[in-house]
Amino acid sequence: MLESLLIRLALVATAAATALPLAAPSFASPSGGIDAQVNQSTALPTVLGNDAKVLLGGQLAYIVAQTTCVPGDVKSRDCGDTVLTQGGDADAVPYWGVGVSTELDAVVVSFSGTNFSSVLSIATNAQLQLVALDPSLAPLANYSSGDVLVHSGYQIVSLKALAEVIPGVASALKLYPNITRVLVSGHSQGAAMSVFASLGLFHSVPSGVHVQLLSYALPRPGNAAFAELVSNVLPDSQTVIFRNDPIPHTAPGPVYRHSIGERWVESLTGDGVNNVENSRTLSCDGEENVHCADSVPASSYDAGDHIGPYFGVQFGQEPCRDYNTTSTQYGI
Repeated sequence: MLESLLIRLALVATAAATALPLAAPSFASPSGGIDAQVNQSTALPTVLGNDAKVLLGGQLAYIVAQTTCVPGDVKSRDCGDTVLTQGGDADAVPYWGVGVSTELDAVVVSFSGTNFSSVLSIATNAQLQLVALDPSLAPLANYSSGDVLVHSGYQIVSLKALAEVIPGVASALKLYPNITRVLVSGHSQGAAMSVFASLGLFHSVPSGVHVQLLSYALPRPGNAAFAELVSNVLPDSQTVIFRNDPIPHTAPGPVYRHSIGERWVESLTGDGVNNVENSRTLSCDGEENVHCADSVPASSYDAGDHIGPYFGVQFGQEPCRDYNTTSTQYGI
């Protein structure tokens, strides 16, 4: 599969450059190597209950999966939400959408992942040089542009999209004045964009509107100072990592670092079958928790895990179809 091959090549290039307590915790050891970090969290994770997984699964995951479809096709289908604004060209800028979900009671902003048919889209991931965070994304009194450094490629495409996303969200909030929550999400490259977009929206939405970041298969988007900023500004962020997906391990530590909010779907048997019996979703406290995805050695990475399924929704191969509220499981 071409997509799996490209994911593996990208990983090689990068490497070179409501929770329930566990009764008897038994977690893997840290792997080091590409995930080596300073001051990694050693807090034992907890098993995520089904109620907490409803937000990460269901319609939100579906909407993100559908963002890879041609915008006109999305607007013509029943997506379970009202699509208001769409953009991107799946080339220089990934597809993105702004809609309103009555099921989630939120304005939803979603970004698609890498288009493996586009050289420009692939090249965005390879722009690994660290650059200063654009001041428009964090105009805080204690913000120092010299300390907060981010992935050049992800910031560039995010700023291009935000020029239209921010006005689109403002229009949505005016049309639906009773909605006070904006959910920002994406998969893979789109997950990285959702981090930057969340910061931009945090500083642009009206007072009283809450911005929450919920992403899937997030690659590391910046350095430790950036991770700290995201953790402070967006303290209820969540990012789902599916099993042995290699992409969240890019770009490499300790130069790059993840912020808080990891939710790791762990395989208990290693047999590649996705069901309740052999998987559990862990809520991992702190940044770069050694007991969660960072415990997976590079030799065990599986590019096939990158597309999920995430609580019943498979990205990249999910057909562009109408939304069915019974089609999603929350079992893992």
